[in-house]
Amino acid sequence: MRTWFLLIFMLSRGPGWAQSPLEFRLELEKGTCKLGQPILAHMVLKNSSPNPLYVNARLLVNGPYPFEHEVVMKVTGPDGLMPFALLMRTGPPIPQHYYLLRTGRSISNLVDLAHSYAIRKVGVYRIEAAYENRYPKAWVGRLLAPPVEVRVD
Repeated sequence: MRTWFLLIFMLSRGPGWAQSPLEFRLELEKGTCKLGQPILAHMVLKNSSPNPLYVNARLLVNGPYPFEHEVVMKVTGPDGLMPFALLMRTGPPIPQHYYLLRTGRSISNLVDLAHSYAIRKVGVYRIEAAYENRYPKAWVGRLLAPPVEVRVD
């Protein structure tokens, strides 16, 4: 009886219910920025597991598939969804992009959202981000960062 309950519980949670060994988050340098000034966000990937993990540390922000990326963002502003302005054609990660991330340690990369999304109006912008790695040389999966908001004056 107990085994059936556990199995039903696991199936009811759907895929990806187990806690990930990694955490992904965005940290804005400022909650309010001036129009035309950089809106800097740190993309942070942290190993919260008890073991070191190989990760794809490139943290490239780009458009969704078919564009190569590790981070995809959805920015919603006063006019709705903002398109990503810097689509890049690039290849898969190279060996230097893989990094052994020790327990409790983090890696980060900085992105200027004002430049990447051509933010040109005052208002509140909501940023949602996902870290994805599909290359088997490192941890494989998708992590969603908690959404953040920035006010542009």
